[in-house]
Amino acid sequence: MKRWMTGLLAVFLAVGCSGEPSVANEGAAQAQEKDAETAPPSYAPMAPFARLAGTAWRGQGTGPNGQPIVDVVRYDLILGGRALQSTHRLEGGDYGGRTIIFFDEGAQRYIFHYFTTAG
Repeated sequence: MKRWMTGLLAVFLAVGCSGEPSVANEGAAQAQEKDAETAPPSYAPMAPFARLAGTAWRGQGTGPNGQPIVDVVRYDLILGGRALQSTHRLEGGDYGGRTIIFFDEGAQRYIFHYFTTAG
């Protein structure tokens, strides 16, 4: 599980540092522009995540039972720009989760916590 989450963090960093993010829906692009106008003050360690802030993504796949699933995720800077929050949910389902990523200045590394409705 720890390797999977480390990989997820690597994806967050890569997306934050590379090409243009895909926006999940048309309204999200307008929300991203609005968020940019009211963005919290810049905090250098969170700069790799700045491009994700205010975006929404929609992923489609196949669940363990072979049925299609759709996972929708939204990214927001929180706590004055000192952390990134990722909130996701499965459409038509009751599963969702939230990840909060922040930089631990004492340890000089990124820390994340994932909370889920699955317990």
